[in-house]
Amino acid sequence: MALKHLTGILFSVSIFFLLTACGPEPKVLVFSKTAGYRHANIEAGVEAIKTLGQRQGFAVEATEDSTVFTEENLKQYATVVFFNTSGDVLNNWQQADFQRFVEAGGGFVGIHGAAASEYDWKWYGKLVGAFFDEHPAIQQATVNVSDNSHPATKAFLQHGPAPMNGTLSSPYHPTTRSISQGPKATIPTAVPTAPMPPSTCR
Repeated sequence: MALKHLTGILFSVSIFFLLTACGPEPKVLVFSKTAGYRHANIEAGVEAIKTLGQRQGFAVEATEDSTVFTEENLKQYATVVFFNTSGDVLNNWQQADFQRFVEAGGGFVGIHGAAASEYDWKWYGKLVGAFFDEHPAIQQATVNVSDNSHPATKAFLQHGPAPMNGTLSSPYHPTTRSISQGPKATIPTAVPTAPMPPSTCR
């Protein structure tokens, strides 16, 4: 199973799980601002999330404008998705309002580049579990589902091969648990890594 397909399925199930307790048509904010590396798939990915919303019954608003991160404005959303963000994308006031949103029960989904954002914000680091460090060459790895009971992974086979690339620069926060985990691998031109989960939850 290609990692992009795994990521897409995990996102779909995660969004559905986060929105099941919300109103008739909950709203999702997709945030894709970049202050560093910009992935070429951002525009296509945003459209894919909008299509998913049409199929699953939730509204999608997409933006790269960080000024929408105010306490009052965020109240209208059930979930905020950081989709391939990078670098320092929120100022101190925006960070504080987003933190209050999550701590008040708002949902968060971070996709790929979300772990390469806000490196100096400790609370966000705990939220995403670990920060992304670099892109080594793509290599084959086996995905081990460590929690079959979780809504995001219960439909998967226990093991499956997937191409992966990524090095994490910090250990997982103790309150973050891996729900799918890859084996330790030595990556050319990079230091050996700890097991690298394609997905984590809190």
